Amino acid sequence: DIEFDLITARLDKSLPATEKIGAVTVYRLGWGIPLLDKLLLPFAGAARAWRLHGERPYDFFWGIMVSFSTGAPYIVNILRRAIRRKKVPLVLTLQEGDSEAYLKWKWGGLVDLSWRLALRRTDRLTAISTYLLERARRLGFKGRAALVPNGVDIRRFEPGHRELDRSNVLLITTSRLVVKNGVGDLIEAMALLPESVSLKIVGSGPLEQPLKENSSRRRRSRSGSARRTSSSGRRSRRDREFHL
Repeated sequence: DIEFDLITARLDKSLPATEKIGAVTVYRLGWGIPLLDKLLLPFAGAARAWRLHGERPYDFFWGIMVSFSTGAPYIVNILRRAIRRKKVPLVLTLQEGDSEAYLKWKWGGLVDLSWRLALRRTDRLTAISTYLLERARRLGFKGRAALVPNGVDIRRFEPGHRELDRSNVLLITTSRLVVKNGVGDLIEAMALLPESVSLKIVGSGPLEQPLKENSSRRRRSRSGSARRTSSSGRRSRRDREFHL
């Protein structure tokens, strides 16, 4: 059997500090003040992980994304090395959805630096995309790595036995609205498709408002592709399943 201790920021005072969910024990650290909880998490998380590891030794640490929370296990291993104790193996999963410009230049390059420092101390690496794996290699990671795409229950999206009606084709994207996902390119491409094809955008993000404004301008110019494009903003998982 496998059990996990999940150490994260509390962020919300209404959430319990400790909670058992199946095989996972959740430790929410902080006072329910989002910014403060996030800033203190690398240090408070390291202290909690150190104590828990002393009570019941971990087989490995698992960090999700290069973030405040994943700073904790790196700090623990740095301290263990300082007192000549064995390092706890560390697995890092990359699933960032940010642009290359963000990853390289955000916070004056600190995001890029944090990647480089984290990868130097990572034993095993997994990523949800080839792009992230290749980026890790470019930044110097030389260990074992594996591509592990996000999982999906395909039974929720079985199309049945309907045949495609080419006179009424609906394209749908549930992407986060950021530059790298190319939703703007998809909207522009609608002008190249026949009138029988329409596009529905389900999702939100930094580009949501600019895309809506662009769509409004295209409608005012009586663009046929603009009339065939609609956006419903962010929706719950159940709503997304319904649209799909």
